[in-house]
Amino acid sequence: MKRYCTKCKKDFEFNIKSMKDLDNLYCPKCGGKIDRESRHPTDPSIARNEETLGRVMMHLTQFAYMFYLIMATIGIIGFGFKIYTLVYSTTFICLFVFIIQIIYRFETFPTGKFLLPLGALMGFIIFKTLSGICVGILFVFLIRHIIRDIFLGLVWKLIQSSQE
Repeated sequence: MKRYCTKCKKDFEFNIKSMKDLDNLYCPKCGGKIDRESRHPTDPSIARNEETLGRVMMHLTQFAYMFYLIMATIGIIGFGFKIYTLVYSTTFICLFVFIIQIIYRFETFPTGKFLLPLGALMGFIIFKTLSGICVGILFVFLIRHIIRDIFLGLVWKLIQSSQE
């Protein structure tokens, strides 16, 4: 285990066999006591870069979480205003991303394999058009997201209430 001597300004490797050994660390060069949590100081710019990277990842994760909701909402609004290219393109994008997730085994909606064709069938039965099929698929994505948000919201409230 590496520890840092503040007097010598160097890292030293120590063999630690038990937790008690951490309280008895002495520098091999100067003989000074080394704190059990001493580590080599890092450059502040590294910490800033790590924080920036963390924020970018947070925003990407938030977008990924909202992706299907946003796309389904845009597509359904496009259907309402009879902008069918918008309906087709949002459906294609959602299905493309969904298939990519299945291929790479990163699917977050495994029941979608069954519910999406069912939604497409319902859309065709109700509207009897290609855009109806697409809006049926988009409704499945929208309803799935709403149910997931309600379920996760209830879990979050349960966790918060158990902590109080």
